[in-house]
Amino acid sequence: MSFGCILTIILTHIVFKASCYVDVAHCPEQGLQGQATMSEPPLDASNSYANKAVDGNTNQSYSGHSCAITKSNGDVWLRVHLGRRFNIAYMVVYFQTETINQTSGYSFNFYDPDNVDPLANPLLYHHDPMSGCPAPIQNITVRRPGESIVFVNKRPEGYTSNCPGDDTKETGIHICEVVVMGKFRRRYKRNRDTYL
Repeated sequence: MSFGCILTIILTHIVFKASCYVDVAHCPEQGLQGQATMSEPPLDASNSYANKAVDGNTNQSYSGHSCAITKSNGDVWLRVHLGRRFNIAYMVVYFQTETINQTSGYSFNFYDPDNVDPLANPLLYHHDPMSGCPAPIQNITVRRPGESIVFVNKRPEGYTSNCPGDDTKETGIHICEVVVMGKFRRRYKRNRDTYL
């Protein structure tokens, strides 16, 4: 088999695999639209409400009016409900660039609707505040099935941070977009497990 044929097969496989995943939090072409809720009222009810985090707009500037923003408070959360269960491969989170230091120490958890406390769900990712400020765009590998994801930012007793300007007592939500790349669940009979 020639090198050209092998390259064509590899590229076809890569494109086919990549095309299997869509943003299950916002893909109007396929009728997919997640819903977001926050633990605190938005900073501006007309411009920074929860669903701004799943509107398909990745503008990370406050002036772009595309971010879910709460007033600073103690423990805060933003939940993205996908509407049904999906195999989630990864997420891309776009934080507001002007306030990235206020998101230091955040975590993403899977949300279990049977658990009434959104702050006490299985951990998916945690940013170590001692590693400095979070990146303005964060890629998070998931590779698990799920229906809801919750962003949590809290300041437990003894919280410390190496992120300049981070408030060690209060925090808020400053998320411009949560892209959740996944596909519909597919079950295989082998071991009754679910695979991506």
